[in-house]
Amino acid sequence: FIFGEQTYFQLSNLDLPTAYTQTGLLGATFFITALLTRALAKRIRESEALAAKRGADLANMELLTEYVIQRMQTGVVVADRDGRIWQINDSARQLLNLEPLIDNPSLMNSCPPLAEQHHQWLSNPSYRPAPFRTSTAELLPHFAALRDDASTLIFIEDTAIMAQQAQQLKLASL
Repeated sequence: FIFGEQTYFQLSNLDLPTAYTQTGLLGATFFITALLTRALAKRIRESEALAAKRGADLANMELLTEYVIQRMQTGVVVADRDGRIWQINDSARQLLNLEPLIDNPSLMNSCPPLAEQHHQWLSNPSYRPAPFRTSTAELLPHFAALRDDASTLIFIEDTAIMAQQAQQLKLASL
């Protein structure tokens, strides 16, 4: 099209010098731009496909992780620095005798002994938690800081189950 326009312009104005070299360079520039745009578009489509696949993989991994945590026998609680519960699995809910959570209740209202140990651990990360008693069991918490350091992962174990496992190990060794 550019060469056709240049030819038409040249035929209509015979006294002007020819500019086919500049026209050829302009056409080559358009052609190279089109090729680069095509290559970039292909890379963008591949990146989008990869991002969609990774998004689906991440969603599946999230579902799997949530499923595993809910099925664990160890109680798992995620609490923030203010002692508000963000996530809790069924085992922790049973061990702490809690109803299904609504609006991120505080540990202090849900389980004061656990809240106190959580507060002590936040003040001193080398603090060794002690077992505490609820109405149904004696529980031993373990605390771990999450990467953002704004949340704590709390594992709650029933000491009766731990004692039973120790007894089984003793009997097996005999």
